[in-house]
Amino acid sequence: EEHLSEAWAEFQRLGFERWNQDDDEALMQLLQRAAEGNNSSQTSKLSELLALLSESEALGKHDARGVHVRYSLLKALNSLVTADVLPFVDMQQLRKSPLGRLLLGCRQFLLPELRDSDLREAVARATTSTEEALHLD
Repeated sequence: EEHLSEAWAEFQRLGFERWNQDDDEALMQLLQRAAEGNNSSQTSKLSELLALLSESEALGKHDARGVHVRYSLLKALNSLVTADVLPFVDMQQLRKSPLGRLLLGCRQFLLPELRDSDLREAVARATTSTEEALHLD
Protein backbone atom coordinates (compact mmCIF):
# COMPACT_ATOMS: atom_id res chain seq x y z
CA GLU A 1 0.00 0.00 0.00
CA GLU A 2 2.86 2.36 0.78
CA HIS A 3 4.42 1.67 -2.64
CA LEU A 4 1.09 2.41 -4.35
CA SER A 5 0.80 5.65 -2.40
CA GLU A 6 4.29 6.70 -3.46
CA ALA A 7 3.60 5.77 -7.10
CA TRP A 8 0.36 7.77 -7.07
CA ALA A 9 2.14 10.80 -5.62
CA GLU A 10 4.81 10.53 -8.33
CA PHE A 11 2.12 10.23 -11.04
CA GLN A 12 0.38 13.35 -9.73
CA ARG A 13 3.66 15.24 -9.56
CA LEU A 14 4.67 14.30 -13.11
CA GLY A 15 1.29 14.68 -14.76
CA PHE A 16 -0.34 17.61 -12.99
CA GLU A 17 2.00 19.73 -10.91
CA ARG A 18 3.59 22.77 -12.53
CA TRP A 19 1.82 22.17 -15.86
CA ASN A 20 0.24 25.31 -17.24
CA GLN A 21 -1.33 26.41 -20.51
CA ASP A 22 2.04 27.37 -22.01
CA ASP A 23 3.49 23.94 -21.18
CA ASP A 24 0.50 22.18 -22.73
CA GLU A 25 0.81 24.37 -25.83
CA ALA A 26 4.51 23.50 -26.12
CA LEU A 27 3.62 19.82 -25.78
CA MET A 28 1.00 20.15 -28.53
CA GLN A 29 3.58 21.81 -30.78
CA LEU A 30 6.02 19.00 -30.02
CA LEU A 31 3.37 16.43 -30.92
CA GLN A 32 2.56 18.30 -34.12
CA ARG A 33 6.25 18.27 -35.10
CA ALA A 34 6.41 14.55 -34.38
CA ALA A 35 3.35 13.94 -36.55
CA GLU A 36 4.74 16.04 -39.39
CA GLY A 37 8.11 14.33 -39.22
CA ASN A 38 6.39 10.97 -39.29
CA ASN A 39 4.12 11.94 -42.23
CA SER A 40 1.25 10.80 -40.05
CA SER A 41 -1.23 12.35 -37.69
CA GLN A 42 -0.78 9.54 -35.18
CA THR A 43 1.83 10.30 -32.52
CA SER A 44 1.47 7.50 -30.07
CA LYS A 45 5.04 6.31 -29.56
CA LEU A 46 7.07 7.49 -26.62
CA SER A 47 10.22 7.02 -28.72
CA GLU A 48 9.05 9.77 -31.11
CA LEU A 49 8.58 12.17 -28.22
CA LEU A 50 11.89 11.24 -26.66
CA ALA A 51 13.68 11.77 -29.99
CA LEU A 52 12.27 15.30 -30.19
CA LEU A 53 13.08 15.93 -26.54
CA SER A 54 16.65 14.65 -26.88
CA GLU A 55 17.87 18.04 -28.07
CA SER A 56 17.09 19.70 -24.75
CA GLU A 57 16.21 16.69 -22.55
CA ALA A 58 13.15 18.56 -21.31
CA LEU A 59 10.07 20.51 -22.24
CA GLY A 60 10.41 23.67 -20.22
CA LYS A 61 10.58 22.59 -16.61
CA HIS A 62 9.36 19.05 -17.37
CA ASP A 63 11.63 16.09 -18.02
CA ALA A 64 10.88 13.25 -20.43
CA ARG A 65 9.02 11.25 -17.77
CA GLY A 66 6.77 14.21 -16.99
CA VAL A 67 6.10 14.78 -20.68
CA HIS A 68 5.24 11.11 -21.13
CA VAL A 69 2.82 11.11 -18.19
CA ARG A 70 1.14 14.32 -19.36
CA TYR A 71 0.89 12.96 -22.91
CA SER A 72 -0.67 9.75 -21.56
CA LEU A 73 -3.24 11.79 -19.62
CA LEU A 74 -4.08 13.87 -22.68
CA LYS A 75 -4.29 10.73 -24.84
CA ALA A 76 -6.78 9.21 -22.37
CA LEU A 77 -8.83 12.42 -22.31
CA ASN A 78 -8.90 12.50 -26.11
CA SER A 79 -10.05 8.87 -26.24
CA LEU A 80 -12.92 9.77 -23.92
CA VAL A 81 -13.83 12.81 -26.03
CA THR A 82 -13.78 10.74 -29.21
CA ALA A 83 -15.87 7.89 -27.82
CA ASP A 84 -18.14 9.57 -25.29
CA VAL A 85 -18.53 13.23 -26.27
CA LEU A 86 -18.26 13.70 -30.04
CA PRO A 87 -21.05 11.26 -30.92
CA PHE A 88 -23.48 13.15 -28.68
CA VAL A 89 -22.56 16.76 -29.39
CA ASP A 90 -24.80 18.88 -31.56
CA MET A 91 -22.15 20.71 -33.56
CA GLN A 92 -24.75 23.23 -34.65
CA GLN A 93 -25.34 24.42 -31.09
CA LEU A 94 -22.11 23.93 -29.18
CA ARG A 95 -22.66 26.69 -26.64
CA LYS A 96 -26.23 25.61 -25.92
CA SER A 97 -25.54 22.06 -24.76
CA PRO A 98 -23.54 20.85 -21.76
CA LEU A 99 -21.40 18.50 -23.87
CA GLY A 100 -20.79 21.23 -26.43
CA ARG A 101 -19.63 23.62 -23.72
CA LEU A 102 -17.43 20.85 -22.33
CA LEU A 103 -15.87 20.37 -25.75
CA LEU A 104 -15.26 24.10 -26.14
CA GLY A 105 -13.80 24.27 -22.63
CA CYS A 106 -11.26 21.51 -23.19
CA ARG A 107 -10.21 22.33 -26.74
CA GLN A 108 -6.68 23.28 -25.64
CA PHE A 109 -6.25 19.69 -24.43
CA LEU A 110 -7.25 18.10 -27.73
CA LEU A 111 -4.33 16.34 -29.40
CA PRO A 112 -3.39 17.20 -32.98
CA GLU A 113 -4.73 13.92 -34.37
CA LEU A 114 -8.18 14.62 -32.90
CA ARG A 115 -8.20 18.27 -33.94
CA ASP A 116 -6.91 17.48 -37.41
CA SER A 117 -9.17 14.56 -38.28
CA ASP A 118 -11.98 13.28 -36.08
CA LEU A 119 -13.22 16.64 -34.87
CA ARG A 120 -12.96 18.39 -38.21
CA GLU A 121 -14.89 15.53 -39.84
CA ALA A 122 -17.59 15.74 -37.18
CA VAL A 123 -17.85 19.51 -37.59
CA ALA A 124 -18.01 19.21 -41.37
CA ARG A 125 -20.81 16.62 -41.17
CA ALA A 126 -22.84 18.57 -38.65
CA THR A 127 -22.56 22.22 -39.67
CA THR A 128 -23.05 24.44 -42.65
CA SER A 129 -21.22 27.65 -43.44
CA THR A 130 -23.92 29.77 -41.76
CA GLU A 131 -23.88 27.85 -38.48
CA GLU A 132 -21.63 28.18 -35.47
CA ALA A 133 -18.24 26.59 -35.97
CA LEU A 134 -15.81 25.24 -33.39
CA HIS A 135 -12.62 27.27 -33.59
CA LEU A 136 -9.73 24.95 -32.73
CA ASP A 137 -6.78 27.30 -33.04
